[in-house]
Amino acid sequence: MNKIDISIITVCFNSEKTIEKCIKSVVNQLDLNIEYIIVDGQSTDGTINIIKKYREKFPIKFISEKDNGIYDAMNKGIELAEGEWIIFINSDDWLEDRLLSRINKELKEQVEDSFYGNIRKVDEEGNMINISKPTYNISEIIKKGMPVFHQAIFIKRKVYSELGGFDISFKIAGDWDFICRMYGAGYTFKYSDVIISNFTVGGTSSKRHIMEKHRVRKKNKTYRFLDFYIIKELMVDYKRKLFGRKHKEQ
Repeated sequence: MNKIDISIITVCFNSEKTIEKCIKSVVNQLDLNIEYIIVDGQSTDGTINIIKKYREKFPIKFISEKDNGIYDAMNKGIELAEGEWIIFINSDDWLEDRLLSRINKELKEQVEDSFYGNIRKVDEEGNMINISKPTYNISEIIKKGMPVFHQAIFIKRKVYSELGGFDISFKIAGDWDFICRMYGAGYTFKYSDVIISNFTVGGTSSKRHIMEKHRVRKKNKTYRFLDFYIIKELMVDYKRKLFGRKHKEQ
């Protein structure tokens, strides 16, 4: 039996408009050392039919059952994974073309616990907004916010096992919490200047995201007395909403 090097995991719910592009970006790069796992939250649209169509041609692991949010679903994917490395690609995002063949050798030779790169941000029509390059030194921005998109980081499966996976009490910022826990536990990170995937920019509730980020900082003790970042972020959010309200009134 071939050893699995990479496990790619997609979690989804009612994603019929976007998931086919996501699936294609992965199955076009599959080989004997790469596995693809899809965790569905009991979709009620055409998502499952699309997945079944590709399962007829490709060896995709698939489960469809209720979950307690995205991080619960991601944990289920981790439990199914057999690869040394794990990466998550959301159902409205897609893997960069020919990525795996370019980085497979580098992953096999790597001693660090994670490997991360750049992400291409796109709008809902697929038009490029920009290319986001995280800092090579995660410690510089770990206190501010998510230092790297989870769609752009490969993490060794053993790390998820040793840290107990994602904290499902988070609804938005559980991936950042996990990176903070990795950093605090002394796990290592390696940056490579390569585009890993394409990320669709959505409309997550700004204030809710800000409060979850504060919870992450508080849980991981990234500040001593006062979380200055939440004050700054709430002020920026308030000004943005105030400007938008005035703009509508004009």
